[in-house]
Amino acid sequence: MDAAALDLLGPGVAEALTAWERQTGRHLGPFTTMDTGGSGALLFLAYVRDGDMRQRKRRMIVKLCSGDGEAAMEPGNHTAALRSRPSGNESFPDVHLVRQMYDPQRFEGSWLMFQEIAGRGDRGMTTLGALRRNQGLPEAVATVTRSLLEDWNPDEHGGEPMSAGGFVAELLDRRLEAGAPLRVWSHKLLGLPQTGAPWLCLPGGRTVPNPLDLGAGSPLAGSRLAYPVRGRAHGDLHPGNIMVPTADQAWSEYALIDLSRFSDHALLARDPAHLLLCIVADFLPEMSDGARTELLDLLVGRDTPALTVPHGLRQTLFLVREAPGAWLREHDIRPDWAGQWLLSLQACALMFTARERYSLHDRWWFYLLAAEAAGAYLKSVDVYEPSGATSVRLADEASIHVLHMPFQPYRVDAEAPVDPMSLCPPALHGPDQSLASSQLQQIVREFEPCLPGIIQETITETLLDQAEFIAGAAALMRERLSGLTREGSFGPSEGNGWSLRQVVGHLRATEARAVELTAELTAATPSPRSGIARRKLLEALEDLLVVVHENLNAI
Repeated sequence: MDAAALDLLGPGVAEALTAWERQTGRHLGPFTTMDTGGSGALLFLAYVRDGDMRQRKRRMIVKLCSGDGEAAMEPGNHTAALRSRPSGNESFPDVHLVRQMYDPQRFEGSWLMFQEIAGRGDRGMTTLGALRRNQGLPEAVATVTRSLLEDWNPDEHGGEPMSAGGFVAELLDRRLEAGAPLRVWSHKLLGLPQTGAPWLCLPGGRTVPNPLDLGAGSPLAGSRLAYPVRGRAHGDLHPGNIMVPTADQAWSEYALIDLSRFSDHALLARDPAHLLLCIVADFLPEMSDGARTELLDLLVGRDTPALTVPHGLRQTLFLVREAPGAWLREHDIRPDWAGQWLLSLQACALMFTARERYSLHDRWWFYLLAAEAAGAYLKSVDVYEPSGATSVRLADEASIHVLHMPFQPYRVDAEAPVDPMSLCPPALHGPDQSLASSQLQQIVREFEPCLPGIIQETITETLLDQAEFIAGAAALMRERLSGLTREGSFGPSEGNGWSLRQVVGHLRATEARAVELTAELTAATPSPRSGIARRKLLEALEDLLVVVHENLNAI
């Protein structure tokens, strides 16, 4: 292991991999770090040779799982997923799951895993999250949803009958524990009642079920599900865990990664509902209150024209709603699925309220979605009988103030305890390095997934979508950072320190290059200058990300 690898991996991981090389006769390197989406794991792209140096190198991903309990189960669950072959479609794991190239190695209470490259390394792949403003997004999400049911679960099965409250509780699992972020956020910060209050009277007078009341006195406890639809499920399905081809829009050739929560007896409505809400959460910060209301109506099945909901999101909702149709008809479970879909929306919406990435405004909207989904379910089974509603109000003036704060960074599906002060706007506790760091991390999350598309995208309309998104996102990020520099959180302007002013300058350049590419792509007469504009935008993006990473390292 050379000095560069030692610096990159750290002494512990480097020592473990060196021992692995000696024990197996294999040769590793060079290594490149990979973005993990904040999952808590460490990922490295590496080359490996089996035996002597004359043999062909192969690329693989070396993953050090995070140290939490669920991640410690990842190697075993990954193996279980590969071995669980659907009856009638035994090839599914070979096509859609990444393989483990070698046996995992124990490391300091966690695991080192050796995984193949998604797509077998034969074609370029990117995460579904990189398609956030791609016109192919609706069809991609619908294709994955359809395949997870039709292709992975042609042999779905029902579990033991259970109450509707038990269904939601199973999906929320440890999030219902006392002191979990969901409890902290709902009870302490927003002043919502404990789970003993079955009905809530919201500000404005609307009465809804308490989506967190799942006990014996809950209206959900009195409704029974005769056939909870179960089968194989990823368990943590979000756009960052789905790899799709970068060319040809061959969405059916997707691959699933990070199978730490796989189960072959999971409630099947959870994965597609969670994936859909991840897409919703991406659009939500840019939507007006009127559009949010229409979106909520769409999700719970109320009639609405939804004219103010963004077209791409509206199309995604419609296609995802239709995706299970043939599978439901074949298995004759459409009535069972309809109620379980609403309950899954309730549970998954509650999960989003505990995630620090989102503003309190957005998290409150997800809480309302959870309540409305619960109400829609109760109405569908004719047990909607509100009585003795408990009034809901925000805990204090500060909580009301933060309803319109910018969103905070997060780790995907993170459930770390919520610090109420972290939800306060800058004006309440002053600008500091942590706030600057969060904004810089957001820039990385926004723009790094755009690089593959700018480099390889062959469809003009898709490239135009990406250029327009980059221009808008750069303008938004520049405005946020400019606000911090006006308040003094800009750091040293020279030397080895961090400087937000420098980042603002690169955001301005990136925005300008994206606008230039947009103009070239929409010109009446095609011009070779679009290639030049594309190259300039790529250079601006790369320069921006280099400067952002330098600032993050210096803060």
